Amino acid sequence: MEPEIPTLKQKWKRHYYERDFTVKPETAGLLAIVFFWYMVAIFALLEHFMLIPGVFKSSTIRFWITVSTWFMVVQLSVNWFLTARKRISQVQNKNDQQSQLASTHTLPGWRNCPTCQIDIPPRAHHCSICGICVLKRDHHCFFTGTCVGFNNHRHYIVWLVYTSIATMFGVITSLLYLNDVIPLQSNFIDYIPVVAVWKWYQGTLSSALFFLVVHLYLFIGSFISVFPFSVWQVYITMNGQTSFEGNRSIKTYKTNMRQHLKIIFGPYWLLNFLVPLPVPPEGDGIYWEINPDYQNKYN
Repeated sequence: MEPEIPTLKQKWKRHYYERDFTVKPETAGLLAIVFFWYMVAIFALLEHFMLIPGVFKSSTIRFWITVSTWFMVVQLSVNWFLTARKRISQVQNKNDQQSQLASTHTLPGWRNCPTCQIDIPPRAHHCSICGICVLKRDHHCFFTGTCVGFNNHRHYIVWLVYTSIATMFGVITSLLYLNDVIPLQSNFIDYIPVVAVWKWYQGTLSSALFFLVVHLYLFIGSFISVFPFSVWQVYITMNGQTSFEGNRSIKTYKTNMRQHLKIIFGPYWLLNFLVPLPVPPEGDGIYWEINPDYQNKYN
């Protein structure tokens, strides 16, 4: 008996139900990285050639705003690369021997990672996307394609802060430029995306202005997405926590704010926001000073 030949409808139905539409982490990461660099390029080009010359009439102000804009672009780019270094905070096999050492600055109870088959110190966690255990792991960042951990946390925070500033600056200059051409008070409806698309299609809105309206919303969306992360990272840094610990109210390593800033940014923490410093942080990411209140309870 010959097998029944499926109809075209059955083939399409089988193709739909058997296909995996789940976005893979690798694909999501690649898309996030492409989007970030697209926005950096658009931000630099729009500000330099269109927005700053159109908004700021004074040549002196225009010069310093342009310098500040390119300073932000450099900070964004350099800190992204310093954050995106692969395996920069990976737990090494040599730490197995150190797990046996007694220290008042180390939380008892190293764990064994069943995936990597190594002992990992406190605050280290395994990342299923990177496939490694990360020292003082905060989280996996898709926009940099790597884990934020002990050796790149400072660069990640600086990158977030400048991303927030750049996107907000993009929103402000875009609105100021558009307001000169399309007064916001009397033509607010033209800023609605559907209306902008329709007017561009009809030819009553130029392609340049339509392009700017679209990217105004991209700047707004980016700022809304990034700014809360910036605030969260500053908050947990001041509290001596990682995202994992902050979400679970773990304060095992809380000492004082000045010490927390020094651990991540070094003794001259403000300098990191002026000059990207590709230097390792203080400590080894293995031994941590325990909150005295917690230590007393533990003992």
